Amino acid sequence: MGADAARRAAEAALARGPLGAALIVGLCGFLAPELRTGEPAIYESIRSNGSVLQPDRELRDLLGAALPGATRVRAVQSAGIVWSSSVKASLARAASAQAVDMESFTLIDCLRRAGVRVAVVRVGSDAAGDDLPDLSAAFDAQGQLRPPELTRAMLRRPAAALRLVRNGLRALASLERSVEQICRYPEAGPAKP
Repeated sequence: MGADAARRAAEAALARGPLGAALIVGLCGFLAPELRTGEPAIYESIRSNGSVLQPDRELRDLLGAALPGATRVRAVQSAGIVWSSSVKASLARAASAQAVDMESFTLIDCLRRAGVRVAVVRVGSDAAGDDLPDLSAAFDAQGQLRPPELTRAMLRRPAAALRLVRNGLRALASLERSVEQICRYPEAGPAKP
């Protein structure tokens, strides 16, 4: 998790050989109250530290055709987990965003610098009004999980922890269905160079 881990992942993917296009998939948090946990979202843009990137338009349109029920969103990359509903509301206003994640801006930036066309599909794992356990200490600086800290954070807020697990499982199942739907789409296949 996080920008450093995303940068390392992009560099590793690029080191394996040339890429023409890439699809970033994963989970995000929703900042807009009308979006519900488990809904797929196609990123129209993503903001980080005052800069805005837009994924490849042709790939976004192809994803829209493959996932007609997906919502198109403006996203923001956060340096940490946004666990509080009040912070989500502030972030939504400040960034004019509907979704938040910790990697997409960095991935798009790294891959585009290498000439790779990129699009993003994420599924909401938590809604704007959901307060989560504070998992800030549950990940180290490299984005690796620290199980003892995760356990402590979950035990401090058991109801929020249960919601996180239930919503996460629902979101992962939706993400799996979304990826299957993309793979079955008639136009799916190797992207044009």
